[in-house]
Amino acid sequence: MDQNAVWQQKVIDTISSIMNSGPEITHTIWQRNNLLLQPDNHVYKDYSSQFHKYLLQSLKFVEMYHRAEGVSPRYTKTYEWIYSNSDTATNSNFVRFLEGDQNLFWITGKPASGKSTLMKMISDDARTLQHLKVWASGECLLLCRFYFWCSGTAMQMSQEGLLRTLLHETLEFSPYLAPMAFPQRMENFVLFGNGIGFDAPWSIGELMEAYKQLVSELAKSTRMVLLIDGLDEFNGDHPEQAKLIEFLHTLLSLSSRVKACVSSRPWNIFADAFHTRPSLRVEDLT
Repeated sequence: MDQNAVWQQKVIDTISSIMNSGPEITHTIWQRNNLLLQPDNHVYKDYSSQFHKYLLQSLKFVEMYHRAEGVSPRYTKTYEWIYSNSDTATNSNFVRFLEGDQNLFWITGKPASGKSTLMKMISDDARTLQHLKVWASGECLLLCRFYFWCSGTAMQMSQEGLLRTLLHETLEFSPYLAPMAFPQRMENFVLFGNGIGFDAPWSIGELMEAYKQLVSELAKSTRMVLLIDGLDEFNGDHPEQAKLIEFLHTLLSLSSRVKACVSSRPWNIFADAFHTRPSLRVEDLT
Protein backbone atom coordinates (compact mmCIF):
# COMPACT_ATOMS: atom_id res chain seq x y z
CA MET A 1 0.00 0.00 0.00
CA ASP A 2 2.84 2.39 0.79
CA GLN A 3 4.41 1.68 -2.58
CA ASN A 4 1.11 2.31 -4.36
CA ALA A 5 0.67 5.58 -2.49
CA VAL A 6 4.10 6.77 -3.64
CA TRP A 7 3.30 5.68 -7.20
CA GLN A 8 -0.03 7.48 -7.18
CA GLN A 9 1.60 10.68 -5.97
CA LYS A 10 4.18 10.51 -8.76
CA VAL A 11 1.43 10.01 -11.33
CA ILE A 12 -0.48 13.00 -9.93
CA ASP A 13 2.66 15.14 -9.99
CA THR A 14 3.40 14.10 -13.56
CA ILE A 15 -0.15 14.89 -14.74
CA SER A 16 0.00 18.26 -13.02
CA SER A 17 3.31 19.04 -14.67
CA ILE A 18 1.95 18.10 -18.09
CA MET A 19 -1.18 20.24 -17.67
CA ASN A 20 1.01 23.23 -16.88
CA SER A 21 3.39 22.59 -19.76
CA GLY A 22 1.02 22.58 -22.71
CA PRO A 23 -0.49 19.91 -24.97
CA GLU A 24 2.69 19.22 -26.94
CA ILE A 25 4.07 16.85 -24.28
CA THR A 26 0.89 15.11 -23.15
CA HIS A 27 1.89 11.96 -25.04
CA THR A 28 5.19 11.44 -23.20
CA ILE A 29 4.06 9.81 -19.97
CA TRP A 30 5.43 6.38 -20.90
CA GLN A 31 8.29 7.39 -23.19
CA ARG A 32 11.82 6.38 -22.30
CA ASN A 33 13.00 9.79 -21.02
CA ASN A 34 10.00 10.45 -18.81
CA LEU A 35 9.78 10.26 -15.02
CA LEU A 36 8.90 6.57 -15.04
CA LEU A 37 12.14 5.59 -16.78
CA GLN A 38 14.51 7.54 -14.57
CA PRO A 39 17.13 5.13 -13.16
CA ASP A 40 16.80 6.53 -9.61
CA ASN A 41 13.04 5.95 -9.47
CA HIS A 42 12.84 3.00 -7.06
CA VAL A 43 9.10 2.56 -7.46
CA TYR A 44 9.54 2.25 -11.21
CA LYS A 45 12.40 -0.25 -10.73
CA ASP A 46 10.19 -2.53 -8.64
CA TYR A 47 7.39 -2.49 -11.19
CA SER A 48 9.84 -2.88 -14.07
CA SER A 49 11.47 -5.95 -12.52
CA GLN A 50 8.13 -7.67 -11.96
CA PHE A 51 6.89 -6.66 -15.41
CA HIS A 52 10.03 -8.11 -17.03
CA LYS A 53 9.52 -11.44 -15.25
CA TYR A 54 5.90 -11.80 -16.33
CA LEU A 55 6.67 -10.58 -19.85
CA LEU A 56 9.29 -13.30 -20.39
CA GLN A 57 6.79 -15.89 -19.20
CA SER A 58 4.20 -14.57 -21.64
CA LEU A 59 6.59 -14.51 -24.61
CA LYS A 60 8.00 -17.98 -24.03
CA PHE A 61 6.43 -21.06 -25.62
CA VAL A 62 7.15 -24.72 -24.95
CA GLU A 63 8.82 -25.54 -28.27
CA MET A 64 10.98 -22.41 -28.37
CA TYR A 65 14.31 -24.26 -28.46
CA HIS A 66 13.22 -27.76 -29.55
CA ARG A 67 14.35 -27.37 -33.15
CA ALA A 68 17.78 -25.98 -32.26
CA GLU A 69 18.31 -28.83 -29.81
CA GLY A 70 17.17 -31.40 -32.36
CA VAL A 71 19.43 -30.39 -35.28
CA SER A 72 21.93 -33.15 -36.02
CA PRO A 73 25.49 -32.36 -34.87
CA ARG A 74 28.19 -32.19 -37.51
CA TYR A 75 30.74 -34.92 -38.04
CA THR A 76 34.25 -34.15 -36.85
CA LYS A 77 36.01 -31.62 -39.10
CA THR A 78 32.92 -31.18 -41.28
CA TYR A 79 32.30 -27.56 -42.36
CA GLU A 80 35.72 -26.41 -41.15
CA TRP A 81 36.00 -24.49 -44.41
CA ILE A 82 33.48 -21.95 -43.12
CA TYR A 83 36.22 -20.35 -41.03
CA SER A 84 38.78 -20.34 -43.84
CA ASN A 85 40.28 -16.99 -44.78
CA SER A 86 40.62 -17.93 -48.45
CA ASP A 87 38.20 -16.86 -51.15
CA THR A 88 37.21 -19.31 -53.86
CA ALA A 89 34.72 -19.12 -56.67
CA THR A 90 32.14 -20.86 -54.49
CA ASN A 91 32.91 -19.40 -51.08
CA SER A 92 32.40 -15.74 -50.28
CA ASN A 93 34.54 -15.23 -47.21
CA PHE A 94 32.38 -15.86 -44.15
CA VAL A 95 35.09 -14.69 -41.77
CA ARG A 96 35.21 -11.39 -43.63
CA PHE A 97 31.47 -11.04 -43.06
CA LEU A 98 31.82 -11.74 -39.33
CA GLU A 99 34.63 -9.24 -38.85
CA GLY A 100 33.59 -6.58 -41.33
CA ASP A 101 30.77 -4.16 -42.07
CA GLN A 102 28.64 -6.36 -44.36
CA ASN A 103 25.30 -6.80 -42.64
CA LEU A 104 23.87 -9.98 -44.20
CA PHE A 105 25.20 -13.37 -45.26
CA TRP A 106 23.04 -15.91 -47.08
CA ILE A 107 23.64 -19.65 -46.75
CA THR A 108 21.69 -21.59 -49.36
CA GLY A 109 21.54 -25.13 -50.63
CA LYS A 110 19.39 -28.01 -51.73
CA PRO A 111 17.10 -29.89 -49.32
CA ALA A 112 19.07 -32.07 -46.87
CA SER A 113 22.36 -30.45 -47.88
CA GLY A 114 23.17 -29.65 -44.26
CA LYS A 115 22.17 -25.99 -43.95
CA SER A 116 20.70 -26.36 -40.46
CA THR A 117 23.68 -28.35 -39.21
CA LEU A 118 25.99 -25.64 -40.53
CA MET A 119 23.90 -22.90 -38.93
CA LYS A 120 23.97 -24.74 -35.60
CA MET A 121 27.75 -25.03 -35.84
CA ILE A 122 28.04 -21.31 -36.55
CA SER A 123 25.77 -20.60 -33.58
CA ASP A 124 27.72 -22.78 -31.13
CA ASP A 125 31.34 -22.57 -32.29
CA ALA A 126 33.53 -20.25 -30.20
CA ARG A 127 35.30 -19.05 -33.35
CA THR A 128 32.12 -17.27 -34.45
CA LEU A 129 32.25 -15.06 -31.37
CA GLN A 130 35.98 -14.57 -31.72
CA HIS A 131 35.56 -13.15 -35.22
CA LEU A 132 32.47 -11.13 -34.28
CA LYS A 133 34.42 -9.49 -31.44
CA VAL A 134 36.70 -7.99 -34.08
CA TRP A 135 33.65 -6.31 -35.60
CA ALA A 136 32.29 -5.34 -32.16
CA SER A 137 35.49 -3.42 -31.33
CA GLY A 138 35.05 -3.83 -27.59
CA GLU A 139 31.29 -3.20 -27.48
CA CYS A 140 28.82 -5.67 -25.98
CA LEU A 141 27.69 -8.44 -28.32
CA LEU A 142 24.31 -10.19 -28.46
CA LEU A 143 23.67 -13.26 -30.61
CA CYS A 144 20.01 -14.27 -31.16
CA ARG A 145 18.93 -17.45 -32.94
CA PHE A 146 15.80 -18.93 -34.47
CA TYR A 147 15.23 -22.12 -36.46
CA PHE A 148 12.12 -22.31 -38.64
CA TRP A 149 10.88 -25.90 -38.91
CA CYS A 150 8.09 -26.93 -41.26
CA SER A 151 7.79 -30.35 -39.57
CA GLY A 152 7.25 -28.80 -36.16
CA THR A 153 4.37 -27.02 -34.48
CA ALA A 154 2.59 -23.97 -35.86
CA MET A 155 4.69 -21.72 -33.62
CA GLN A 156 7.95 -23.21 -34.92
CA MET A 157 7.11 -22.29 -38.49
CA SER A 158 5.49 -18.90 -37.88
CA GLN A 159 6.56 -15.28 -37.76
CA GLU A 160 5.01 -15.06 -34.31
CA GLY A 161 7.37 -17.80 -33.12
CA LEU A 162 10.33 -15.97 -34.63
CA LEU A 163 9.44 -12.65 -33.04
CA ARG A 164 8.62 -14.05 -29.62
CA THR A 165 11.92 -15.95 -29.57
CA LEU A 166 13.99 -12.92 -30.62
CA LEU A 167 12.16 -10.70 -28.12
CA HIS A 168 12.63 -13.24 -25.33
CA GLU A 169 16.37 -13.57 -25.97
CA THR A 170 16.87 -9.81 -26.29
CA LEU A 171 14.91 -8.99 -23.12
CA GLU A 172 16.82 -11.63 -21.18
CA PHE A 173 19.94 -9.74 -22.22
CA SER A 174 18.53 -6.26 -21.52
CA PRO A 175 15.70 -6.44 -18.96
CA TYR A 176 15.56 -2.66 -18.50
CA LEU A 177 14.18 -2.23 -22.04
CA ALA A 178 10.99 -4.22 -21.39
CA PRO A 179 8.78 -1.19 -20.51
CA MET A 180 9.98 0.73 -23.55
CA ALA A 181 9.26 -2.17 -25.90
CA PHE A 182 5.76 -2.77 -24.50
CA PRO A 183 4.55 0.54 -22.99
CA GLN A 184 0.84 -0.32 -23.10
CA ARG A 185 1.36 -3.66 -21.39
CA MET A 186 3.58 -1.96 -18.81
CA GLU A 187 0.81 0.55 -18.10
CA ASN A 188 -1.75 -2.24 -17.76
CA PHE A 189 0.62 -4.13 -15.47
CA VAL A 190 1.05 -1.10 -13.19
CA LEU A 191 -2.71 -0.64 -13.00
CA PHE A 192 -3.91 -4.24 -12.86
CA GLY A 193 -0.91 -6.54 -12.30
CA ASN A 194 -0.52 -9.52 -14.62
CA GLY A 195 -4.25 -9.60 -15.25
CA ILE A 196 -6.47 -7.28 -17.27
CA GLY A 197 -4.82 -6.27 -20.53
CA PHE A 198 -1.43 -7.78 -19.72
CA ASP A 199 -2.10 -11.25 -21.08
CA ALA A 200 -3.90 -10.06 -24.21
CA PRO A 201 -3.13 -12.26 -27.25
CA TRP A 202 0.02 -11.34 -29.14
CA SER A 203 -0.40 -9.73 -32.54
CA ILE A 204 2.25 -9.70 -35.25
CA GLY A 205 2.02 -5.91 -35.45
CA GLU A 206 2.68 -5.45 -31.73
CA LEU A 207 5.57 -7.93 -31.75
CA MET A 208 7.18 -6.35 -34.82
CA GLU A 209 6.93 -2.83 -33.44
CA ALA A 210 8.29 -3.93 -30.07
CA TYR A 211 11.27 -5.66 -31.64
CA LYS A 212 12.07 -2.68 -33.85
CA GLN A 213 12.01 -0.47 -30.74
CA LEU A 214 14.34 -2.88 -28.94
CA VAL A 215 16.80 -3.05 -31.83
CA SER A 216 16.86 0.73 -32.27
CA GLU A 217 17.58 1.30 -28.58
CA LEU A 218 19.89 -1.62 -27.84
CA ALA A 219 22.02 -1.05 -30.94
CA LYS A 220 23.14 2.28 -29.49
CA SER A 221 25.46 0.39 -27.15
CA THR A 222 25.45 -3.24 -28.33
CA ARG A 223 26.30 -5.12 -31.50
CA MET A 224 23.48 -7.48 -32.49
CA VAL A 225 23.70 -10.61 -34.66
CA LEU A 226 20.65 -12.58 -35.85
CA LEU A 227 21.02 -16.20 -36.96
CA ILE A 228 17.81 -17.31 -38.69
CA ASP A 229 17.71 -20.79 -40.19
CA GLY A 230 15.21 -22.14 -42.69
CA LEU A 231 13.47 -19.10 -44.15
CA ASP A 232 11.94 -21.47 -46.71
CA GLU A 233 10.28 -23.40 -43.84
CA PHE A 234 8.29 -20.35 -42.76
CA ASN A 235 4.61 -21.23 -43.07
CA GLY A 236 3.50 -18.32 -45.20
CA ASP A 237 2.49 -17.68 -48.79
CA HIS A 238 4.55 -15.59 -51.20
CA PRO A 239 3.30 -12.18 -49.99
CA GLU A 240 3.92 -13.18 -46.37
CA GLN A 241 7.43 -14.38 -47.25
CA ALA A 242 8.04 -11.04 -48.94
CA LYS A 243 6.90 -9.21 -45.81
CA LEU A 244 9.23 -11.33 -43.68
CA ILE A 245 12.18 -10.44 -45.92
CA GLU A 246 11.15 -6.77 -45.83
CA PHE A 247 11.04 -6.88 -42.03
CA LEU A 248 14.52 -8.39 -41.94
CA HIS A 249 15.84 -5.63 -44.21
CA THR A 250 14.13 -3.04 -42.00
CA LEU A 251 15.94 -4.37 -38.93
CA LEU A 252 19.28 -4.19 -40.71
CA SER A 253 18.57 -0.62 -41.80
CA LEU A 254 18.00 0.54 -38.22
CA SER A 255 21.67 0.49 -37.31
CA SER A 256 25.08 -0.45 -38.67
CA ARG A 257 25.52 -2.37 -35.42
CA VAL A 258 23.07 -5.06 -36.58
CA LYS A 259 23.85 -7.95 -38.91
CA ALA A 260 22.22 -11.25 -39.84
CA CYS A 261 23.14 -14.66 -41.19
CA VAL A 262 20.19 -16.47 -42.78
CA SER A 263 19.72 -19.78 -44.55
CA SER A 264 17.17 -21.10 -47.03
CA ARG A 265 16.71 -23.15 -50.14
CA PRO A 266 17.60 -21.26 -53.34
CA TRP A 267 14.03 -20.21 -54.10
CA ASN A 268 13.56 -17.23 -56.39
CA ILE A 269 12.13 -15.00 -53.67
CA PHE A 270 15.30 -15.41 -51.58
CA ALA A 271 17.66 -15.28 -54.55
CA ASP A 272 16.08 -12.00 -55.66
CA ALA A 273 16.31 -10.55 -52.15
CA PHE A 274 19.87 -11.66 -51.34
CA HIS A 275 21.67 -11.96 -54.68
CA THR A 276 23.81 -8.88 -53.98
CA ARG A 277 24.85 -10.17 -50.55
CA PRO A 278 27.79 -12.47 -49.76
CA SER A 279 26.59 -16.06 -49.88
CA LEU A 280 27.54 -19.71 -50.31
CA ARG A 281 25.90 -22.92 -51.50
CA VAL A 282 26.48 -25.75 -49.06
CA GLU A 283 26.54 -28.54 -51.64
CA ASP A 284 29.39 -26.80 -53.48
CA LEU A 285 31.62 -27.09 -50.44
CA THR A 286 30.76 -30.45 -48.90
